Amino acid sequence: MRFFKNLFSSGKGKSKNKSKSKKRYEKEKKIVATNNLDKKRKIAASSKSHPEILYYLAADKDIEIRRSVARNDKTPLQASDVLVRDKDQDVRLLLAERLVRLLPDLAEDMQSQLYAFAVKTLGTLARDEVDRIRGALSSALKDHAFAPPSVIKQLAKDVEKEVSEPILRHCTKLSDEDLIEIISHHPADWAIEAVSKRRNLSETATEKLLDTVDEKQGRVLLENNKISFSHSLLEEIIEKSRAYLSWQEPVALRPELSYDLAQQLVGFAQDAVINVLANRKDFDQQTSAEIAAMVRRRSEFAATDNPFETLEQKINRYAADGKLNTITIMDALAWQEEGFVKLAIARLAGVHQLIVEKIFASQSAKSIVSLCWYAGLSMRLAVELQKSMGRVPVSGLIYAKSGIDYPLPEADMIWQLEFFGIEVKPPATESPSSQNAAKS
Repeated sequence: MRFFKNLFSSGKGKSKNKSKSKKRYEKEKKIVATNNLDKKRKIAASSKSHPEILYYLAADKDIEIRRSVARNDKTPLQASDVLVRDKDQDVRLLLAERLVRLLPDLAEDMQSQLYAFAVKTLGTLARDEVDRIRGALSSALKDHAFAPPSVIKQLAKDVEKEVSEPILRHCTKLSDEDLIEIISHHPADWAIEAVSKRRNLSETATEKLLDTVDEKQGRVLLENNKISFSHSLLEEIIEKSRAYLSWQEPVALRPELSYDLAQQLVGFAQDAVINVLANRKDFDQQTSAEIAAMVRRRSEFAATDNPFETLEQKINRYAADGKLNTITIMDALAWQEEGFVKLAIARLAGVHQLIVEKIFASQSAKSIVSLCWYAGLSMRLAVELQKSMGRVPVSGLIYAKSGIDYPLPEADMIWQLEFFGIEVKPPATESPSSQNAAKS
C-alpha cells in the first residue's frame, strides 16, 4: 500500500503502477461515460482499475458503485473528500473502515500530505451525525496502535456511550491531560466509570479522578486491580471511606494495603470489613494474628452477658480488669459508642464528663490532643478522635511526631486544659504493654 504516498500527492493524478497501459485507461474511461451499470460496478470494485477512474466514480449516482469505491484500496485518498460527504451511511462507514485499515502504512510518514488528509477525514467521520458511524470508528480505533490522537480525543468527548466509552476505557492514546479534561466536563456519569476501569491510569489521573467521583464510581475505581495506588493516596481513600462505607471492603482487599493502613481502616471499619482483613492470606503471620485478635476483641466489646448493664457499670468492669485503655477506647470508637469513649476518657483523666463533652464540642484539635495526653492515651487515638468525635477539618488536624509521639509542647497542652478548668496534675500513664499495643 505504499503507493498511496505518491498517488495524487502532486495533484496531477500520477500512478505509481507504471505498467498500466494507456489503452486500459482509455477503455475504462469510455465505459464510465456510458450507462452500462454492470461494467461500471465491476470497475468500481476491481483492484486493477485506474485511480483517476475510481476518483471520478466516487461521485456516481449509483449507491453500489460509490460503496465499492469507498471500499476499494486502489481508490486515491483524495476521493475521501467526496465520499465523507456522501448521503449514504454505508459509503461513509466503508470509508472509515478503509482509512483505519490504511493507517499503519500512512503513519510511516506522518509528515506527508496523505497522512494529514486521512487524519482530517477521520476527524470529520468522528463528528458524523450518525451514531452508528462514530461508534464503528470508535470500536476500530480504541486499541489501534496508529490511532491519531486528535481523532481519539474527539471520539472520547462524544456524548453517546457507544462512541466514547470504548475510547475512555481502552485507548492508550489519551494523555493524562486529555483524560482529566474529559472527565471534568463530560456530562454523563458513565464516562467516569469507563475511565475508572482503564488498565493504565497514572497516579496523577487517579488522584484527579478521586476528586471527581461519587461513592458508586469510586468503588469501581477501587475494584480495578489493573492500577495501583500510592501509600498517601490510599490513606486519603481510607479517610474518605468513613463517609463512603461501600469503599471499605474494596480498600481492605487492595494488594498495596500496608499494615499501618490496615490499622487505620480497622479503627472505624464495619465488622464485615474487619473480617475481610482478618481472612487475607497475604499478610504475614504476626499481622494476621493481630488483626484476628482485634476482631475477637471488638466482638467481645459489642457482646454483653447483662443486657441491663449501664454505661458506668461497663466502664467500671473494664477498669477493674485493667482494660480501660487506648485499645478498648479504639474498639468503642469503632462501634461508634461515643458515650463510652467520653466517660472512659473522663475516668482516665479524672475530670467530669461535661468537661470532656465541651472539649469535643469546641472542635479544637489542640484541646482534644491535650485531653488525650492528660488521660495517658496514645497519640494515634488522639488523631482518630480529632477526625471522628471532634469533627476537626482535615486542614486543622494535628498528627503524631515521628509516627507515635505527641507533637505539642507540654506547656501548651497544660494551657489548653486549664482553659477548660482542668487543674493539671502529672498525666496518667498506661501500662507498657497497653502503650506498645496502641502504638503498633
